[in-house]
Amino acid sequence: RIQPRVNLRIVEPVLYSTLLIHYGTADAITPMSEIERIKKTLERHQKPYELYLYENADHAFVNDMHQRYHKEAAEASWPRTVEFLRRHLSQGKKEG
Repeated sequence: RIQPRVNLRIVEPVLYSTLLIHYGTADAITPMSEIERIKKTLERHQKPYELYLYENADHAFVNDMHQRYHKEAAEASWPRTVEFLRRHLSQGKKEG
């Protein structure tokens, strides 16, 4: 089993916006310890983030073409993602 590690050296110089993280607590690919490491790094560099945890959801839980699909988590994560994008992509947008 490969446990990917996010290259967090890029966090400070290039992360300018809030990061959205959707994480399934039953993720067999990315362990919770990796999520904790990401959170600590973001907090150390004072980078804003939003983290949503989905109980019993595995990695790639939104992919409805895969056995890992988790209907409840997928249905909860999509509106959160759309709302997040509306909030953050509309910042600085000129009216009119």
